[in-house]
Amino acid sequence: MINSTSGVNGSASTAGSTNASGMVLDKEAFLKLFIEQLKNQDPLSPQDPNAFMNQMAQFSVMEQLMNLNTSITQLIDLQNLTEAASLVGRTVMVTGADGTEISGTVEKVQIRQNANKIVIDGESYDISQIAQIG
Repeated sequence: MINSTSGVNGSASTAGSTNASGMVLDKEAFLKLFIEQLKNQDPLSPQDPNAFMNQMAQFSVMEQLMNLNTSITQLIDLQNLTEAASLVGRTVMVTGADGTEISGTVEKVQIRQNANKIVIDGESYDISQIAQIG
């Protein structure tokens, strides 16, 4: 049986760090805050260089985590497509929108943004509707 992981997809755009109040700060917010700090510091008494390096390191870590998240999302998409493609030519049973069970041979796979669909007798079904693979 194939489990759908579509809930994992699409999270790259909201990745970021969480501040003390529980709000998520993304890359854009971090950059804006960092630039404002640089604008408002006293030129005669610049910010502690260690604090500056810590902020740069945090930004670098956050950027790498976002890149890793994007790569993992792409890997999950590829895995889901591979699983769907392996069903072509196989007999499956799906549960229709009205609750009826439909059995047939998977003709093709349709690639959609957040979910791959299988086609049985010309009708498109979400992979999560599969009840049995024969």
